[in-house]
Amino acid sequence: MTDRRSSNAVYMREDLLWIEVVGDQNGETIRAMGELIDAQITILRRAHKPVLVLDDLTRIGNANTDALKGVAILARMLDYDLAAMLDKKSALMRGGTNLLLTSIGRADARYFSDRDKAMNCLRNG
Repeated sequence: MTDRRSSNAVYMREDLLWIEVVGDQNGETIRAMGELIDAQITILRRAHKPVLVLDDLTRIGNANTDALKGVAILARMLDYDLAAMLDKKSALMRGGTNLLLTSIGRADARYFSDRDKAMNCLRNG
């Protein structure tokens, strides 16, 4: 599903919940994307399937403060089993993001710069 308010997309592929974040983000685009993600998670939970998320951030633009706040809220509330965020940021950014996720109680989310490693994490825990 693609959000009409942005170019972001949320869909199932290879038994994974794929999220593609495209372009600049604000509070509204994040809220809209969160609604799509939550709908897919509900479908997976009703089917008694694990919720494995690949969050592809490789095409993200700028994110304003409202977007960052929205992401923090989503990270806390979404009912996923394991998530891998994919981006091409520096090792320092990956380490800082992984530390932040752990501090908010989401050690089940990891940050990667390599798609194969992200997929391996989701497939093999």
